[in-house]
Amino acid sequence: MKQFPVALVYEGIAQFNAKDYDSAVAAFDQYLKSGDTNADTASVKAMIHEAWIHEYPLALIYEGYGRYLQNDIAAAVTALNRYIELEPKGDTTWVRGMIKEVLDSQTEALAGPAK
Repeated sequence: MKQFPVALVYEGIAQFNAKDYDSAVAAFDQYLKSGDTNADTASVKAMIHEAWIHEYPLALIYEGYGRYLQNDIAAAVTALNRYIELEPKGDTTWVRGMIKEVLDSQTEALAGPAK
């Protein structure tokens, strides 16, 4: 693998497609640690993030909450909606409630103080 570190990226993609997200992350991490000077680290880190959220979709709830605390409302709603996409079998009513709260708080902030 030292001679062709990009093979680790392909390995990660293959593992991701096989829904073996832990192995995908391991391959991507190994690629990043290889120190390849031509590494597209941003893309590989994005693939790692995608693999992790497939393995642990609940992480999107924390991401959404963190984005909300940073006042990045669009990113918060995007993360929460992504959770709903990945967890269609479960009860997502509470997540939909979180989205409503985030949007309501933004609407109130834009409206200003009540007169």
